[in-house]
Amino acid sequence: MKYIVLFLLSVFYTASVFSQQHPNTIETKKTILGPSFKQRNVNLLPRDLLEVTKEYPEIHADMLQAKKTYNTAMGLALGGGAVVAYPVSLYLGGGNPKWIFAAVGGAVVLTSIPFAVKYNKQVTGVVNRYNEALPPVKRSGQLNMKLDLGANGFGVKMQF
Repeated sequence: MKYIVLFLLSVFYTASVFSQQHPNTIETKKTILGPSFKQRNVNLLPRDLLEVTKEYPEIHADMLQAKKTYNTAMGLALGGGAVVAYPVSLYLGGGNPKWIFAAVGGAVVLTSIPFAVKYNKQVTGVVNRYNEALPPVKRSGQLNMKLDLGANGFGVKMQF
């Protein structure tokens, strides 16, 4: 009997905890490569974050700035990676590569790192401001829970 009461109390507690989070909240998860963002269990890319923040003009302007930083970082990283890959693939193919290209490409890749770090800081700030700007969750009424006898036996009946 005490296990049933404990279970019901945990159900009531869980229902009140989950009802306080806004459905449009963007969740942030830190990874090795930088933060990743989810909204309603869908991963958000920078272009998705631009769409989500359109309803708040100030936050959207900051996200546009962060997206420009992201594009710069990715352009430098991809361009530098391509310049590094050329002499490496030439060497693997048996040719005589000019390693100066690999050094220049590596330098270009290294210059993309500060832009990536700046983007991570900018986009994390944008997401935090977006979550703070969301209106608070309103409770529509009282939650009534009753133990009830129905066609399938005893059960918990919830009314909102």
